[in-house]
Amino acid sequence: MAQVSQIQGHIAVARAEADGQRILSGDLGDISLPTLLQLVQIETISGWMTIDNKARIDVSRGHIVGARIAGLTGVEALREILFQEGGTFQVLRGEPDAGEVIECVPFAVMDACRLRDEWDRIAGKILKMAGDHTWKATGTAVDAVMAAVDGARSLHELSVDTGQAPTLIVDGILDAMAMGLVSVAGSKPVEAQRPALVAPAADDVLDEVEDDGEEVDFYELLDQARTLLRAGELDAAETAVNRALRQRPDDRVARQNLRAIRAKRARM
Repeated sequence: MAQVSQIQGHIAVARAEADGQRILSGDLGDISLPTLLQLVQIETISGWMTIDNKARIDVSRGHIVGARIAGLTGVEALREILFQEGGTFQVLRGEPDAGEVIECVPFAVMDACRLRDEWDRIAGKILKMAGDHTWKATGTAVDAVMAAVDGARSLHELSVDTGQAPTLIVDGILDAMAMGLVSVAGSKPVEAQRPALVAPAADDVLDEVEDDGEEVDFYELLDQARTLLRAGELDAAETAVNRALRQRPDDRVARQNLRAIRAKRARM
């Protein structure tokens, strides 16, 4: 609480600033994100917090009403943001987007800590399918990782190559290991223990309009991308997916297609 009390003074000075202006900024190496969220709650701040310009948390009178990082939103995004470490932040006062209050913040904090410990323990493990086992799709992010298991890449590399958030795959991988579906073939040093999720570039989130002014159908673009991917035309496939993402920047299916294309290019 001493750290919170010290920073409260800085916020008090900034209260005269107009809505929408920055009231606090700093380094998450100096103040932890849970402490910062506690501070925002104590001060009943309305506005938003950005982290490295790749993550955003919306708050209304100190309550979290939204979170987003890359293609994740809501509780999943909040947990992933808490899972990541370091970075610079800004707190801005303003009117956040309308949204329901996320009630389970303490649980998200504790779960992120648990997942961080598990990730540090298994991120460098090289995974391979055990025996004649085949993976049955579960409809979760783990499917993409399990489909990429090749006995050569570490879990960290699989997470990066498939673009799956560590917080969405750790428990599934641990379950697969416990059931004997995958085994550990070795290990590799992991320089970056937690893959950083990167927000889409600005030129990937613009509305897509053809030269003749007509918008191309989102699903048609995804179908084109899949066809081009199967044909091995990766550049054209990526262009089609990016055009789809300009219409729906947060669409998870489109982002999964983009990650699949980039992962295939990395393996070539």
